[in-house]
Amino acid sequence: MTWEIMLRNDGMAGVEVGDLYLPMPMNTEFLAGQPVSVAVLKHSFVSGHGSHIFWIRDNSTGPFLMLLPEADTSLEYWNVHKDSAEASGTWCAYILGGAAASEAVAGGTRWRQPTHSLSLSPAEERRYRLRFQWVADYEAARRAVADAGLMDVEVMPRMTVPNDLHVDIALASSIPVERIEAEFTGDTVAQRLPDRAGRRLWRVRFSRLGENRLTLHQPGARQTFLEFFATEPVETMMKKRAAFIAKRQHRDPSKWYDGLFGEWTWRRRSCLARTITTGSRAAASTR
Repeated sequence: MTWEIMLRNDGMAGVEVGDLYLPMPMNTEFLAGQPVSVAVLKHSFVSGHGSHIFWIRDNSTGPFLMLLPEADTSLEYWNVHKDSAEASGTWCAYILGGAAASEAVAGGTRWRQPTHSLSLSPAEERRYRLRFQWVADYEAARRAVADAGLMDVEVMPRMTVPNDLHVDIALASSIPVERIEAEFTGDTVAQRLPDRAGRRLWRVRFSRLGENRLTLHQPGARQTFLEFFATEPVETMMKKRAAFIAKRQHRDPSKWYDGLFGEWTWRRRSCLARTITTGSRAAASTR
């Protein structure tokens, strides 16, 4: 089933559309005593022209219901709309998210992908198209994504990667990726590898710590965004974490929990006791 949305300015002056969003009121609540397969699981990839969404039964058996943007339609933002404070809310995907994303950023929520509004002159119109489609299983879902010109992405080892390791990216799409653009070009090395099994391969290394965005460029000004996070080497992080916990060990001989290692929570700026390790066992755990 094809879902076509047309915006037309029938007025005498230009207008700006700040948001265009699609409410998706699927039953995603898992309640006690609820029969199996009443609720569904949502999988979403909101990332420009590579975006796609699908819903599956709570037991993960097919078929799956997919929503695939067509032509030059893309998704650039998402949030949850609530009718009241008590309501669970409805998940919404945005074709245009310029106003909503700006409000979120002003409220302290970061959104790193580009968002847009739409200006329409008198009598001007703009059309968007999306397709609902049934597929049998995960493999069929991945083929449907690639066949639609969207982005089927595989990443090894993961999206969070130590900066002393590289990450391999395998991409499948009927509209091939022409190039990868790094957010921090001087701190990122992207190497094209030979194709394998119909997939385009890249090897990427990030030297800049923290968030690192890659932009995948396809013909027709199509863009998909991959958000990575680079950390220090695993050994370095483990040593820092051990030193941090050891430094905040509880030291009070009058208390039963003298020598306890607490799990630190930044929100409360305090230690939460989860496990008790004392004496020589405590010393061994820090090593």
